[in-house]
Amino acid sequence: MRKLTTKQKLRHMRRARRQLRLHSIRFPGKLSALRRAAKERFDAAKRLLPPSRVIYDERPGCCVLQPPAHLDLMENYEETLAFLMEIRGRSSTQPVVHPETGAKLIHFTDFGALKTISPGAGLVLAAELDRRRLVTGIKPRSLDAEWDPAVRSYFQQAGLFELLGIEPQIIDDENESGPLQAVRFVRGRSVKGEIGAKLRDRVEALCGKKIGPRTTVYEAISEAIANTRHAYPRHIGIWPTKATGQWWAAGTWNSDSNIVSLQLYDQGVGIPATLPRSEHWSDVLSKLGGGRLHPERDAHRLITAALEVGRTSTGEKGRGQGLAEMTAWIDKLGNGFLRITSERGSVSYNAGGVVSGVTRKAPFFGTLIEWEIGLRD
Repeated sequence: MRKLTTKQKLRHMRRARRQLRLHSIRFPGKLSALRRAAKERFDAAKRLLPPSRVIYDERPGCCVLQPPAHLDLMENYEETLAFLMEIRGRSSTQPVVHPETGAKLIHFTDFGALKTISPGAGLVLAAELDRRRLVTGIKPRSLDAEWDPAVRSYFQQAGLFELLGIEPQIIDDENESGPLQAVRFVRGRSVKGEIGAKLRDRVEALCGKKIGPRTTVYEAISEAIANTRHAYPRHIGIWPTKATGQWWAAGTWNSDSNIVSLQLYDQGVGIPATLPRSEHWSDVLSKLGGGRLHPERDAHRLITAALEVGRTSTGEKGRGQGLAEMTAWIDKLGNGFLRITSERGSVSYNAGGVVSGVTRKAPFFGTLIEWEIGLRD
């Protein structure tokens, strides 16, 4: 029998791990207690949202999923989240069947109805499509011939066509692509800041301007990436896939408004769920003034307190310098915002120290951090 090389052994090990991942999804009856609880939370959250737009008889043999016209987690939260959760739920290898005939159907996502897409929702969509492809090996099916030109342009620039596994039928002229321009999203597991520095450089190359003091921007992105290491605790399950420790990041520039934005997203359990075990929990409680807290009803208060702790903690490496400098830069410019969306909470820090928040009915799975500033000419 021929002896395998080290490279061949590693290849076999990776293939075996992929098979184990697939099998853990394929047989829902063999779920662990943690993952069963995660599935129950996922299903309960979906019931709080409006039904996704799924059409069974438009294309023969296909189950057509349509996004809302405006994919935006601030202006159209529930419909946007319902669509994103439908994509996440389809990461299971369980086949979709016609509700009346019972025939097995092929997934087909129709983005033709999509008119606008916000950068934050765009990154979450990219992450969901990317994770689905990594887990199942299946690329979503879609066609772009009838898409809105601005949406098609965004998909091209952000790298979403590769995730969909399709060749663009129409290549947009750069002069007709609209004011919003995007850098290709990046994925990582490392909590080191080098990738964040490269993202900053790519956004600066996109707009041809400095987006802030290099140290400020670097530390802000690096700290946000470093905090993702807390997003996937072993004692809380995640559905439909096991925790991977991954994060996704992207950036955009609007040439008309001269606004730059950066986004970072992880698919972990959310800030409210991880705070009680964090080293900053006592500081968070002191900001809240004590009293009993309910993670679901007080989600935005928990995130607000965590943001305040991060902003005001100084002197100790890794304790808030990034957040403090990021918010200080927003204050100095007099415009822009820092927004954190996690679990049921969404909190925004605006120039001048104005903080606002809302607790949603349906939870957002993971944590999305968005930073937006208006550049000076």
